[in-house]
Amino acid sequence: MEWSGSGNTTGANGKDLKFDSLYNTYEHGGLPPGPIGNPGEASLRAALQPARTDYLYFVANTQGGHFFSATLAEHNRNVVKYRRLLAGLPADPPPPPRPSPKKKHGKQHRGTPG
Repeated sequence: MEWSGSGNTTGANGKDLKFDSLYNTYEHGGLPPGPIGNPGEASLRAALQPARTDYLYFVANTQGGHFFSATLAEHNRNVVKYRRLLAGLPADPPPPPRPSPKKKHGKQHRGTPG
């Protein structure tokens, strides 16, 4: 990501904070003139008629979507998923290995009725 058209890709610095642009909210109060200050029709409809869900929390899924959850416990599990994805791992850890089946012996033991 490039900051303020300055060629700086490591983060904002003092010069960037003074960059002359209507999108520089450090220099200009209120919302910028772009999409954040001018929502589209779908966004307005969603705000007027929100979906009915039990969701209270959301976390990015690194694919442009989100993990939604209704409880803090679910949310915390989703945060773990997000962190795994950021680390290049699958969202869910692999299942634990199955225990190996016990071997059956074909021979009878002494004293065992046959």
